[in-house]
Amino acid sequence: RFAEARTAYDEVVRTDAASPLAPDALYGVARSDLELKQPEPAVTALHDFLTTWPEHAQAPAATLELARGLIELKRAGEAQPLLTTFVTKYPSSKLVPDAQFLLGWIKTNNGDQRGGAADLRAFVTANPNHEQAPEARRLITAALAPTADELYDAAQIATRLSRPKDTEAAWRKLKGQFPDHPKTRRLALELAQAALKQKDYKDAGALGLTAAQSDEDSVRAEGWLVVGESELKLKRFPQAVKAFEAVGAVGDVEAGVRYRALAGLGLAREEQKEWKLALAAYEAVAGRSPDATLRDWARARVTAMKNQLKPANGTPAPPKRSEPAKPSDKPAGRKS
Repeated sequence: RFAEARTAYDEVVRTDAASPLAPDALYGVARSDLELKQPEPAVTALHDFLTTWPEHAQAPAATLELARGLIELKRAGEAQPLLTTFVTKYPSSKLVPDAQFLLGWIKTNNGDQRGGAADLRAFVTANPNHEQAPEARRLITAALAPTADELYDAAQIATRLSRPKDTEAAWRKLKGQFPDHPKTRRLALELAQAALKQKDYKDAGALGLTAAQSDEDSVRAEGWLVVGESELKLKRFPQAVKAFEAVGAVGDVEAGVRYRALAGLGLAREEQKEWKLALAAYEAVAGRSPDATLRDWARARVTAMKNQLKPANGTPAPPKRSEPAKPSDKPAGRKS
């Protein structure tokens, strides 16, 4: 009956602030507020208690409760100093293990995984049977696990050192532990582009599809481009068309990527004998691509498609189709 208890405690605080029972009453007010899910007034009362009676027997408990209240208010940065100095201030308190656990919990949940793991390891070593020991062990394992950034960096380093097995191991961990992370999508794109260069079109297409799920426009567009070019090489032309069209549907696309996709779209349409659609794609590339080599290639295809669309009257056959030369590789997401 915390509401009734709070009323009674508050009566003592208001009517007899000089009473020897006033500290216990104020602490009771704070505890009641915490139980009533009112951390704001509880934190204020605990601050007042510790400021007025710093040497009181309830000071260790009040400090721990204040830290918990601050955490509940999402003010963990204010709670951490209270717990850091807890052992020094109250070395004989029975609450030292609780303070150690809470300090480790704060660190592991606020960006200091290594420091938090060290605190929690010390807590578990000293208190292996504490009720929070299982949770501490779980937090230690989670804190020491590699982050998405670390796995991405490991894959890049392994690639630069020509250690494909290590690259693959880092990729599998990254995809398994962080399937939707931006770094997972970005690494998928880099691996897809490498597979495409090695003419491993099936792997390139699968990795490209993973990259194409990215929330980053540049990664998504380049992922679809790899998928389209892989499907084109595998002679799966309808799938290639869908992938190249998906590039065009992305809002912010680098010009080189956009026109490379249009060139691929023209090729896929041409393979399906969709001459008018192929012509439209080629004309867009020939008229607006910033790549001079790609423009010249597209112009030749425009001529070929126009000849193909002429009535059969003995006109020459269209020149042999060839794929456009690939532009120099650029890092994913870079603008020209």
